[in-house]
Amino acid sequence: MKNTILDDEDFAFFRENGFLIKRDFLPRSFMEDANEFVDQFAKTKVEEWFAAGLLKEAALGKFSNYRESFIDIWQLAGMPKYSRQIHHYSIHPSMYKLLNDETLLKAVKKLLAAERVYAGGTQNYRVKSGLLPWAVLDWHVDRYYWEEHEDPDFEFLICWFPLQDMIDDGGGVEVIPLSERSGYDLRHQRKDVNIPSALLEGMESIKARLNTGDMLFFNSRVIHRSITYKHLQPFWSIDLRYESEDYPSTDTQKYGFLVDGGSRKTLNTWLKKKEPKNQPV
Repeated sequence: MKNTILDDEDFAFFRENGFLIKRDFLPRSFMEDANEFVDQFAKTKVEEWFAAGLLKEAALGKFSNYRESFIDIWQLAGMPKYSRQIHHYSIHPSMYKLLNDETLLKAVKKLLAAERVYAGGTQNYRVKSGLLPWAVLDWHVDRYYWEEHEDPDFEFLICWFPLQDMIDDGGGVEVIPLSERSGYDLRHQRKDVNIPSALLEGMESIKARLNTGDMLFFNSRVIHRSITYKHLQPFWSIDLRYESEDYPSTDTQKYGFLVDGGSRKTLNTWLKKKEPKNQPV
C-alpha cells in the first residue's frame, strides 16, 4: 500500500527542517508518466544527433532502448556537449501530466500552505554518469537563482525523485536541515549561488538515498548539493517545482502555469510557451 498521506508528524518535520523524505510515496501511474517523459527526451536527443550527422543508422540500429543506452549512444556520437534547455524539452504533454498528479498536488499544497499552486517555470530532468563531466553541483541554495530571492515572502517547493533504485548514495541529493542554519545567507557575495564548503564544516547533513517511488521534498532555502555519481550506466532523475498562487515568480509567470487539474486549455496555452531549440545538437 502506498504511503501517500502527509500526516501531522511529516508536516512538523518539514516545517522544522525544510525537507522531507517520503518513502513509497509515488503511485505507479505517476512513475509511468515520468518514464514516458524521459523516454521521449532520450529518443528526441538521439534523433537530433542522428540528424546532425553524428550517428550512422547502421550503428544506431543495435540499440533497442535509447534511454538505457543513452551514455553509449552519446559516446558513439562523439560526446557532444549539450544543454538541458528546460524551457524547450520540459514543456511537453508528459511533463504536464506529472505536474497535475493528484497525489503529488495534495502534498505540495499542504507543504506550501496554499489552496492553489503554480507549476514553476523550471522543471528539471537529469541524467548522470561517471563519464559526464558536467553532472556535479556543489553546495548551493536554489532560491538564489531567482530574482525574487531577497523577498522573505517568496518561497517555492522542490520535489526530487529518481527513476530507478539508487545503487548507493551517488546521484542523489545531500541536504543540510534548516535546524543546522541552512536557510541563512552564507554566501561570500550577494551575486553568488554556491555556498563555500568551509562555512558548512560541522553541520549535520543528510544523504537522501531513494528508491523508485520515493520522493524528497525541500524548500527553496535548504542548502544542498548533488552527490557524485561514479557509475557508468545512466542514472535518471526529475525535480519538479511549485509556487503558491499568491506569489508566482517572474520565471513561473513566463514559463509555468496555474495548476487546474489538467485541462486541455491550460496544456495548450503552456505548450505555446515552449522556447525554440537553441543548440545545434
